[in-house]
Amino acid sequence: LTASPVAATALKVTALKIIMIVVSTCLDDFRKPQAVMMFICPVLTAWFQIRSSPYLRPWLNHIWSGLWFGLVYTTALLLTLNYHEVPAEHSYAFRKSMTWGVLYGIFPAVLLGMAVSHYAYKWACKPLKQYEQARQAAARGELQVESAAVMKRIYRCAMFGIARHNMVPSFSAVCSSA
Repeated sequence: LTASPVAATALKVTALKIIMIVVSTCLDDFRKPQAVMMFICPVLTAWFQIRSSPYLRPWLNHIWSGLWFGLVYTTALLLTLNYHEVPAEHSYAFRKSMTWGVLYGIFPAVLLGMAVSHYAYKWACKPLKQYEQARQAAARGELQVESAAVMKRIYRCAMFGIARHNMVPSFSAVCSSA
């Protein structure tokens, strides 16, 4: 796991999942802080997955990001339930509207998350167009890379993007000169 180019993201996501589970099961007596922490965990998880795209295979990353956006949506509704003061006579109607909000809002939230992940992936893989030039520069020994993170992103984009177009990348020259 630690040798993977996405090891830092995997550890962050795992830690946030653990925190969310502990918070949701252990902080029942503190509803408002529990709701805030339960909102922050999926927001950060979705952010880390999208920012490190391609974290997984592109289609799988889009699905997971969409599901995390669904959790962000439902925890935002939980925040509303905990922080919105409703008079007792309107309590049932408010809870009913929140229930319908979950039922009608979860699928658009998941689709929105998938779309955001898709466009973030397309943006992150822009260096793929320059991959061939970088490979040729590496073969000549003229490759200059700003940081290891840039090289990792180019590598992940090339592995996921080029494999989709049935082209086989040759990274031996690129990686040896970085």
